[in-house]
Amino acid sequence: MEFQFADILECLCDAQPEGEVLAAGDEVRTRLQLDARANRLAHHLQAHGIQRGDHVGIYAYNRIEFVEALLACWKLGAAPINVNWRYVVDELRSIWRGADMNAVIYERGFAVRDATLAPEFP
Repeated sequence: MEFQFADILECLCDAQPEGEVLAAGDEVRTRLQLDARANRLAHHLQAHGIQRGDHVGIYAYNRIEFVEALLACWKLGAAPINVNWRYVVDELRSIWRGADMNAVIYERGFAVRDATLAPEFP
C-alpha cells in the first residue's frame, strides 16, 4: 500500500478538522485550513504543468507557507527541493542546475534573485 504524508493530514482533517496543527508567531492553522491552502497551491502548480515526479524548489524562510508548499508538492507526488534562503545568486544557479527543478516557489522578497536567474532556466 502506498501513502504519503499528505494522506495522513487528510485523515487528521476528517477526524478533527478544527484542531490546530501549525503555529508560527501569531499565525495559526487548523488542520482544515492547512489542507485547504495546500490543496489550492497544489492545484495552481498542477495547472502550470507540475506533475508526479517533478522537482519543485521551495525558496522561503521557515514559516507556515513553507509547510504549505511542502504539502502541496507531496499531494501532487512532486519532489520538494529546499533552497536555502541564505544562498547568493551563484549558489542558487548551482542548486537550480543540479536539482533539475521544474518550478520554484519563492518569497516575494527573493524575486530579484529569481529574476536574475530566470533567463537561464525556462
